[in-house]
Amino acid sequence: MADGEVVKAYYDTSYGNIIIYKIKYVEDVEIIMSHNKKNLVKEGDHIKKGDVIGIVGSTGNSTGPHVHFEIRYKGVAINPMKIFDI
Repeated sequence: MADGEVVKAYYDTSYGNIIIYKIKYVEDVEIIMSHNKKNLVKEGDHIKKGDVIGIVGSTGNSTGPHVHFEIRYKGVAINPMKIFDI
């Protein structure tokens, strides 16, 4: 979605395989992608917009294969339409 740095990549019982990364040059915003079948990045990795960072899956508390995409501002989930022109 955007250039950034992976701050966490681990397994969570609810989110399954989860990746959390910070967008480069943007304060207090984190991108969360979870329920991945497999994470392809690790903590500290630098990623570029368009990089494949995980494989769609159904890990954790999930009803089927999908990518849970979430944007958090100061730790609180927000509507992405508020900050991105989608």
